[in-house]
Amino acid sequence: MKKKKILPAVLAIIAIFLVFDFCFSNDPVDDALDKYEEFIEETDRITEAVSNGKMTWAEFEQEYQEFLAKFDTEEMDVLDDIDNFSSSQLKRYLELEEKFKKIEEKYNYQR
Repeated sequence: MKKKKILPAVLAIIAIFLVFDFCFSNDPVDDALDKYEEFIEETDRITEAVSNGKMTWAEFEQEYQEFLAKFDTEEMDVLDDIDNFSSSQLKRYLELEEKFKKIEEKYNYQR
């Protein structure tokens, strides 16, 4: 009888460990893709602010430089080796590249 009660408890403990392992051990490529996405979104946000006149070029340059200072380039080095990406990582990377390209085209104007 006791064996039947212990098995669900053991399985629950194993499941908890697996969930923690999955949640707290991110892949370096996924982490870099998250940062790249954050970079793209922040670039779009502040570039749009300049475009709409809500921010001056000087404010843009200052804010952008502050953002870039927070951007850890060593963590981003893994994006240089796309041969080791999983298919889902490669798909996400290409989608982000396309998104960034569209942002560049959207705000491609002379100062």
